[in-house]
Amino acid sequence: NSIMVANSQKSVPEGQLQVLRGHKSVVTCVDYFTINSRDFIVSGCQDGILCIWSLEENECLCQKQLFGRIEVVIARNDFLVTAHFGIAYDVGCISVRQIISPHDIPVIFAMYEDLFPIFSMDFSDTHLAALEWSGTFNNVHAGNVLVFPWKESRPIANLSDLTFTCCRFIQDDGNLITGGHDKLLRLWEVTKDQVQCLRVLGGHSNVIVRLVIRRDRTTSRDVDVNIIVWDINEALKHSFAQDEYEKMLLRKVTYLSRAVTCLAMDERKLVMGSIGHFCVFDYWNTAKMTHHL
Repeated sequence: NSIMVANSQKSVPEGQLQVLRGHKSVVTCVDYFTINSRDFIVSGCQDGILCIWSLEENECLCQKQLFGRIEVVIARNDFLVTAHFGIAYDVGCISVRQIISPHDIPVIFAMYEDLFPIFSMDFSDTHLAALEWSGTFNNVHAGNVLVFPWKESRPIANLSDLTFTCCRFIQDDGNLITGGHDKLLRLWEVTKDQVQCLRVLGGHSNVIVRLVIRRDRTTSRDVDVNIIVWDINEALKHSFAQDEYEKMLLRKVTYLSRAVTCLAMDERKLVMGSIGHFCVFDYWNTAKMTHHL
């Protein structure tokens, strides 16, 4: 029920992590944002509580009771977007808030009609993509991808021919990346009125369950804990065959722990979190630092 914060650029001796306490339920998602050079954390949890924390003051500044279980929270470009999973597995909701200050985050748009529970979501400058839950197989949620114009409730595409598990936008060009139960990544071109598949990438041995993006690099993780760091520019420039994935990867990591629950990355480091510890992996020189919490 707590959030631990560390600087990935520095070695973190045990006991020197910043700990944010206050949630009374399991924390399901976190993100960070900056206002006037001050850093904040936003978090959501299973009981629908949304919190905004000051890293300077190490305390919760704002707390709101929202709908259902908060599955995704993203703070970007002065917007705070949350995706929700109904407790009865029957309905979902997406809300867009304007970040005016840590205390003032009014709702400026929301979707809830005819929407199934949402378990993955991302947005770009022009579109929002959401994964509607249709079932859980081998403990992994799956569903169809809806793509909406930004702050509009009518989708331009419903990708329902396959079972997807995660989706992310490439912020620089607005293209979409998805992972699925078929062990494949797909790159989609998103335009004003359609979504078209550009590339299909192999390389994973099992269902893809995590997907993170940092500029032109993407990291994906499957159930077998194979973690692949991709060069997206190479994938978009060249039309490689599905089994030629090695021409587009920067690094492939096999992590010993199957309990990896979250990933984050920057230009050279990959952070892998699991129950009880996390490690920072430098995927340029393969040096790894492990910190036990």
